[in-house]
Amino acid sequence: MDQKIKTVGDLEKFLEASQDLDFRQTDRKTTYAWVDELLKRFNYHAESKKRKGILKRYVVKLTCYSDRQVKRLIKEHNWFGKLRVKKSCYRNRFSKTYTSSRANQAIFASIASIRAILASKKVF
Repeated sequence: MDQKIKTVGDLEKFLEASQDLDFRQTDRKTTYAWVDELLKRFNYHAESKKRKGILKRYVVKLTCYSDRQVKRLIKEHNWFGKLRVKKSCYRNRFSKTYTSSRANQAIFASIASIRAILASKKVF
């Protein structure tokens, strides 16, 4: 994607020239792979504080992620040596107890008739 940019000075020139432009990444998997490759290519953790700031601004500009999100990605890259896409936050769900099947509707209707109280405004 940006293989022609070789130095942090090139990044700085790009950031100055593209102030009015907006960029978007396609999906999280390709974005994380690109950020991971960029951090390795520029050896982010060995750079000076000023150059780290330029690299971080470049990633923020091209990914449209917030500053805090990019810091989190850089921290994860520092800890694990690579970025990985995490699974969805909904992976530990409880199973559904009731579904919208006719059998469950019949159970609710029988319970409501026994108690003479409707479980909702409309049982069926």
